[in-house]
Amino acid sequence: MDKKTETKRIIIFLILVFALQSVPFLFYKFIYGGDGTDNLYIVLGTFSMFTPALAHILTRIITKEGWKDSLLGTNFRKAWKWYFIGAASILVFTFIGQILLFAEFFPEYTAKEFFEGENRIAGLIVTFLNTGAFAISGFLICMGEEYGWRGYLFPKLEKVTNIPVAILITGIVWGVWHYPNGIFLDDASAFAEMLLNQTLSCILICPFFVLLTKKSGSIYPASVAHSINNSFAAFILTNSSIMQDAEKLESAMNRSSTFVTYINLILIAVISTALLIYFKKKENISQ
Repeated sequence: MDKKTETKRIIIFLILVFALQSVPFLFYKFIYGGDGTDNLYIVLGTFSMFTPALAHILTRIITKEGWKDSLLGTNFRKAWKWYFIGAASILVFTFIGQILLFAEFFPEYTAKEFFEGENRIAGLIVTFLNTGAFAISGFLICMGEEYGWRGYLFPKLEKVTNIPVAILITGIVWGVWHYPNGIFLDDASAFAEMLLNQTLSCILICPFFVLLTKKSGSIYPASVAHSINNSFAAFILTNSSIMQDAEKLESAMNRSSTFVTYINLILIAVISTALLIYFKKKENISQ
């Protein structure tokens, strides 16, 4: 397929995914007058998670390109190790990230104090149990994203450019796609920081999800890893003793992110991109 045709498909996908994501939130805030605290907002937020998948489906229907290479097969027998690698790696890197985040935002605490007291062990156990439960329930939501970003956008971009550029563009688009969620922040500086953090995080984690998808030939390993990533960090924080100290928690929330909090994401981005380039060169040689 020529690059011109693939570029048209990319443009159609981008128009659809941003329209599906932005229009409902803009209508909710400026026409309906919502403030992001009611049930309708929760419904819109849930729907938004499926807009990349919906844009993928609609693009294929509009362009009549068929469903070849839609990456919906599990390929578990051949790719089971990538399911394991995805889940195990994201747990390790997320845990490292939380240690760095705690050190940056909660310097008043020692490592032991994060889960201090008689409920320390129980808190850790609950964290892992909740992570598993939330990851399972959040799998479909994350699949809605993965089917759009790694199941359609990246493969199309890879056909018209190279892997690093395709990863960068996919990460930027993925990050920008989150922006409508920030329109309910009243503080302009908080909104700006949210945009920066969201975009950087998406760019840096994108190579890992791309690696899982390409090596497995399926969107599911990345969906599993994505779901674990979304849940593990949240439950570490909510089950720590930090949540019992409102003053220190508020103080931490007023601090800005620095390079330190991105070290784990930078590591996983560099490793994943290097592996993707290595496997691509190996594939070219074998051909």
